Amino acid sequence: MHRTSFKYFKQSHQAGEELRSKVLNEIVGGGLKSYVVTRWTTVWDCTNSILRLEQILKNILDESPEKLSADISELIQSRSFFTNVEAVNTLLGTVKSVVKSLEFKTTTFADCFVELIKLSQKIKSLPPVSDYDFKYQCVERFNKRWKEFDIQLYLLAYIFHPHYRGKGLRLTVLRNVYILAMKIWINMGGGELSSADLISQIQSFYLRKEEYNIPFSTNKGDVLTWWLLCNPVRSEENHIQKLALKILAITPHNAGCERVFSVLGWFANQRRTK
Repeated sequence: MHRTSFKYFKQSHQAGEELRSKVLNEIVGGGLKSYVVTRWTTVWDCTNSILRLEQILKNILDESPEKLSADISELIQSRSFFTNVEAVNTLLGTVKSVVKSLEFKTTTFADCFVELIKLSQKIKSLPPVSDYDFKYQCVERFNKRWKEFDIQLYLLAYIFHPHYRGKGLRLTVLRNVYILAMKIWINMGGGELSSADLISQIQSFYLRKEEYNIPFSTNKGDVLTWWLLCNPVRSEENHIQKLALKILAITPHNAGCERVFSVLGWFANQRRTK
């Protein structure tokens, strides 16, 4: 329905001109915005523009109803239309924030896990949307994607992050993560004795014991640097440091590659500067 309203005002000369003139004189932020399929965070810009122009659209309906089609008039008159757009916009705002926050070079699996939890809470708090079970669809899609994640690995990164340190995790969850940590450690060449030492170190870190109770700045801190400087024991015995650096060094996105491809595409096609 959002796309329908945008297309109509884009294609209708009379309605489009009426909207543009009112926006120019009365609204800051521009008119209705479309979205790019390959950049789906722009959908928020689209829904936000509809909410921003709500009163303008209603004024056009009151003052010049002949310039609007029956379908668009019905949409604007509908009590639920703008309420539904607001619900969608609220969720998309969170999605947009999540996507942007996860495109940094320093993003870790722990950050992904935290943002996924934030998104799940936002979906859970969505108001019901009339005539369409939007909330149910969101929950269903989220659960489907959640199952695609190797969530134990994300939980391990969440525990290793010096700011989060597994905050809020249940003891049963911690046990499963410990088992994963030992499996990875053994694959890295560790033995049974060092695996036991590793778990002991993870527990000390989790409980913020003195040797691991080093402050971490969420604004300027870098998790890899923090772990490199965390040396409570001799290097050859610092098993948790080795494992944490390995897990937290994984880049959970390909944003960097996509940027490179975009730049190369720009250089290679006809838009390049001669």
